[in-house]
Amino acid sequence: MKTSRIIWVALLSVLLAVSLTACGGGATTTAPSAPTGVTATAGDGQATISWSSVTGATSYNIYWSTTSGVTKTSGTKISGATIPYTHASLTSGTTYYYIVTAVNSSGESVESAQVSAAPTVGGGMLQLIGSYPQLDYNYYGDDIFVSGNYAYFCEAGSSWTDSYVRILD
Repeated sequence: MKTSRIIWVALLSVLLAVSLTACGGGATTTAPSAPTGVTATAGDGQATISWSSVTGATSYNIYWSTTSGVTKTSGTKISGATIPYTHASLTSGTTYYYIVTAVNSSGESVESAQVSAAPTVGGGMLQLIGSYPQLDYNYYGDDIFVSGNYAYFCEAGSSWTDSYVRILD
């Protein structure tokens, strides 16, 4: 009778151990939730992607494409991205689309909402014809345009002015 009790207790111990192992011993076994608050800000030949940190995430992946509708499958993966992440060496005037995922030991989250940014064109060099032989002009904005041999400039809160210019490549 004593032997059968010992076998019974041993069997219950094994079943309990197997049950706890199969359940992960009570540890969390779910991937983190998708990042929220994702933004993409365009800069000079770059885009800065930011998002809110996700509880339980140990790293983040960014997927990008120049085609809208980027997914984990279709996008180019940037592993181990930090908040914020600057995606550099981009073509100015091209729109880039981004999604972000959170990662932990249990896996990768579903995709965040898609965001996009179109990097801007950096400064150029203008050569003025007239009393000024040359001007290096770094420009970061939307208020300049060229028509014929005239460049029209407008600084914030100012009126439009024009200058006769020859644009150098």
